[in-house]
Amino acid sequence: MASEPPSPQKGPQSPLVSIICRTMGRPELEEALASAAGQTHSRLEIILVDAAARGEAAYRKVCADDRIALVLPDSPLSRPRAANAGLERARGEYLLFLDEDDWLAPDHVENLVNCLTGEQGVHAAYSSTRKTDVSGKATLETFQQPYDRLLLMRDNYIPIHSMLFAREPVDEGCRFDEDFDIFEDWDFWLQLSEHTDFHHIDRCTAFYRSGGASQTADLDDHLQRFDPEHQLGKARAAIYEKWLRRWDGVRLNRLLGAGQREQAESVKRIGELGRDLEKLARTKQKAEQKAKELKFDRDKLSLELKEARKDHVRMEARLNAVIRELQAANVALHDSVQHLRGNLEDVFNSNSWKLTRPYRALGELLKPGAAQSPAGQAAETGAGAPAEQDAPDRESVQRDQSQDFKAAFDREALAAMDEFFASGEKLSFPAADNPVLSVLLVFYNQAHLSLLCLRTLLENADVPFELIVVDNASGDRTGDLLARLENARLIRNAENLGFVKAVNQGAELATGEFLLLLNNDAFIEPGAPGAAIDVLRQDASAGAVGGRIELLDGKLQEAGNIIWRDGSCAGYGRGENPGDGAFRFRREVDYCSGAFLMFRTAQFRELGGFDEDFAPAYYEESDFCLRLRQQGLRTMYEPRARVRHYEFASTGGMNAAVALQEKNRALFREKHAEFLEGQPAADPTRTLHARTGNGHPNVLLIDDAVPHASLGGGYPRCRHIVSLLSRMPLNVTFFPLHFPNDNWGEVYRTLPGNVEVLLNRGRSGLAQLLAERTGFYDYVMVSRPTNMAFFNQVLKSLPRDARQFDIVYDAEAVFAGRELLWRELQGESVDEDEKERVISEELDLAAEASAVLTVSGAEADLFRGRGHDRVLVLGHGMEPVAGPAPFDARRGLLFVGALKDEHSPNVDSLLWFVCNVLPLIEREIPELDLNVAGHTAAPSLVSIERQNIHMKGRLESLDGLYRDSRVFIAPTRFAAGIPHKVHEAAAHGVPAVVTPLLARQLGWRHEREVLVGDSPESFAEQCLRLYRDAGLWERISAAGREAVTRDCSEERFRKTLEELFDSD
Repeated sequence: MASEPPSPQKGPQSPLVSIICRTMGRPELEEALASAAGQTHSRLEIILVDAAARGEAAYRKVCADDRIALVLPDSPLSRPRAANAGLERARGEYLLFLDEDDWLAPDHVENLVNCLTGEQGVHAAYSSTRKTDVSGKATLETFQQPYDRLLLMRDNYIPIHSMLFAREPVDEGCRFDEDFDIFEDWDFWLQLSEHTDFHHIDRCTAFYRSGGASQTADLDDHLQRFDPEHQLGKARAAIYEKWLRRWDGVRLNRLLGAGQREQAESVKRIGELGRDLEKLARTKQKAEQKAKELKFDRDKLSLELKEARKDHVRMEARLNAVIRELQAANVALHDSVQHLRGNLEDVFNSNSWKLTRPYRALGELLKPGAAQSPAGQAAETGAGAPAEQDAPDRESVQRDQSQDFKAAFDREALAAMDEFFASGEKLSFPAADNPVLSVLLVFYNQAHLSLLCLRTLLENADVPFELIVVDNASGDRTGDLLARLENARLIRNAENLGFVKAVNQGAELATGEFLLLLNNDAFIEPGAPGAAIDVLRQDASAGAVGGRIELLDGKLQEAGNIIWRDGSCAGYGRGENPGDGAFRFRREVDYCSGAFLMFRTAQFRELGGFDEDFAPAYYEESDFCLRLRQQGLRTMYEPRARVRHYEFASTGGMNAAVALQEKNRALFREKHAEFLEGQPAADPTRTLHARTGNGHPNVLLIDDAVPHASLGGGYPRCRHIVSLLSRMPLNVTFFPLHFPNDNWGEVYRTLPGNVEVLLNRGRSGLAQLLAERTGFYDYVMVSRPTNMAFFNQVLKSLPRDARQFDIVYDAEAVFAGRELLWRELQGESVDEDEKERVISEELDLAAEASAVLTVSGAEADLFRGRGHDRVLVLGHGMEPVAGPAPFDARRGLLFVGALKDEHSPNVDSLLWFVCNVLPLIEREIPELDLNVAGHTAAPSLVSIERQNIHMKGRLESLDGLYRDSRVFIAPTRFAAGIPHKVHEAAAHGVPAVVTPLLARQLGWRHEREVLVGDSPESFAEQCLRLYRDAGLWERISAAGREAVTRDCSEERFRKTLEELFDSD
């Protein structure tokens, strides 16, 4: 229950202000209410909320003023609930909260009202606030922070009674969050800041009493704000848990930038204090007590800075992780959208869009209600479902749906054919004197499908070709279609000779280097012929190439084919999504379908063409591919060669096709009995294991992301590893763990086309993959310690039979050493026990590994010291670039490295160089250009705004920068592993200035392969020497190239991987 507050007065007078006071019955309440009642602003109402539920009688004395309205709940209220109760009862145009132990100066409300009524667009204002002790005596501390929205995200610096705000945000939904017992006012200010800016009046007209019996009285210690076990630390964590879901990346990035600036100011302040202390010590003019006081101040600031750094690092790590994931997802989505938009525009502008209208009409059949099964009709009419024994099996239902689908397709294709004949149009094919490709089609009726096949061939073929058509005595309008073809070579048979004999006939006319067999019910996608030719030209061991065959409904027909021991065959992936990573990589297979099958014309003739014992059709392409195998030639599946297929158009339907297959299967088994003995037994659950016809071991590689070279940070080495493994007798799968989204075009510009890449699975999908592929992988190779730690957790969750593979840990670098160096650079004292603990934790990640890879002998010794017998050193593999540009043709300095994460070695080294070294160089060579290449996202880099510093960002190729730059700088102060970027620069003939740390990691010497600088002055001196002295430059450049040849031998790199996987 509550007494009614006075009704607001109408008219042009000053606005009504509601002062809300929550009370637990503390003795200071009377003083607080007196300060509210004594305001010079006359139109007031005071809402007193009995949060302790003490009852009306307890407040008779203090409620004598008729402007006070009492809110009396039935039970005690928490602080936020009491605040919301006051908001509900308040009627004022402006609102203000007053805690019962605080008080206001008489002109507090009037000043704030005048400010808001005179400030357009701002609906909240606050004054400065003086802090007092428990007795009300003023202290030296004043809350007078000007409004800063970013600072409000980090701390609450506005006492609740200092703020006056308009009621519009309350009407729009701002309320105190009743989940917060502490910082409910901070959360409310954050809500309010989403609606309006705040105006600060730098006058102390509010007074905040510290200490006493208040719930938050013990929370004034700032250090406790960061203690996760303290109630204040827990409350701050709760605030961030809520608001991190609402703040976007831009705002968080600005917050990090503000933190960096404050940290820099703190560091500057500490430096100033240090200099003051040194001056006092030298002059001895100040008393010893004063020196002690200054030292105390400095120590206090240092402690606060240390705690702030810890909090900053923890928060920054979380925010950087979120930003990286959002950036990666955004890039992948943007690339996908642009790619799809481009494809869509190409489709709409192409002739095939008009020519393949039957495809689009089929979509209507897939819409709900367009074509329902009897069961679906029964469900809508309320009829009972059929008995279980009468329900059709899944295969028969799919077969019936497929027939309905094809019937609709036929209707549309027939209509398109009628339009074609009515138009008088002709199809004119290229008259190539020396065609690269001969396309061979066999027709037997189905003229409407043949027309679509020819039109898509004209539209999408990307190489010079000739067309050969063999007509097997078609009885429909095929003859009329043939009469409309120009520049085609035709054979018209008087009877139906079947597919096998017709192919042999047509092949005799072929003059192209390559011969493509294409079914007349198959429709090629853009670039399919060229993709198949690429395989045959680039791989002499390839004898035949098949494509990714997709059915009319968009599902996969086959991605290569499997031959089982009993002679039966299976299309890999039938019915699956053709865009899945399992079907996007090139691989050797048992055979490929004759719907799209390409080979060298000469080899087809040398083998006598198709074996006519298999006439009229089926098993002829399987037989031919096995005869190629006997000649040492492989059959390859190429996913870029995409084809849409009607399937079974010329065989009289599926039943007739199956009958033909069974007839020739017996012949095939007899002819290839020896081959079949080595094939796996027919098992639909084992198609994954049988999908590749080479018998090589299967290897799964796990790293953070697809290793685009522009990412730096070990990714170029990973890319090189994958590239070499793809050329070894291995079947390679790559699994990006932390950044699973990428653009397929970019993926296969980075990785070889015969590597399976599994996108869109990530951390949540790794355990499922290993379970689904139980017994498939022979090796699992995991790079980087964070990934190995996660993999070890996944390993524990798997059943024993899903863990039957050898584990290879590619340490890439021992990151513990880098962490320890960074901590020491920050001034932290790290004892030997702590160093041993940090290093041991990382080395122990390899406990389950049967082999370990490191980039240096020193790091290899660390693992050997932990009991690992099989430790191999795999550094970088590269060769010097031929003919690098000379000294006089080069200008400027070059820095290369990924600059994504704050406190990373690259960010630290660039900032150190720009702040400490470059100014010394510019004294001698003003405005010397510095080019910086690498993905730039670290907030602190916004401070680098110099005309002569060129941030190039992420580049696909660094060749141009390496060609034109004179001196490479690597000012790294903490790092692990071996610096790939220095090797790469030296390979391009760019001599480097490095720190002693990198020289040790490389094993390179000062004045021989590199120049070394161990201080800002020394580093600048070496840069100037190398930049000015052509003779010195040429000597270091030549020695660096020799060192690359010695240390980064491609042959050594390859042999190490061969030894790792026991490959010959």
